[in-house]
Amino acid sequence: MITLDDDFETIDSDEIVIVPYSDMVFEPVLARASAVMMKSGGILSHLAILAREMGTPAVTSVEEIDSIKDGMEVFLDGYIGEVTVIDKDAKVFMYKGVDHEDVES
Repeated sequence: MITLDDDFETIDSDEIVIVPYSDMVFEPVLARASAVMMKSGGILSHLAILAREMGTPAVTSVEEIDSIKDGMEVFLDGYIGEVTVIDKDAKVFMYKGVDHEDVES
């Protein structure tokens, strides 16, 4: 999980970044990461809106985010708000964030 103390410059373009909450200080992360997940916040939070405008997939309100560890294979669908994690033992876990299908643009 990225925190305020982390060096945003170390993020690779193929990484999905996990942030604890929506805050404008994480804006540089959106330009570097392939996607972003937030433990709290909603689809109208500052970071979620910026992600949409920048074309970066994002999922908010993923309560199980603490169980995702560095190096796990993660698939993120920002349109439906779904995160799929495949661990090294080929177990698949699916987490649902905020349901974006019910939100009108």
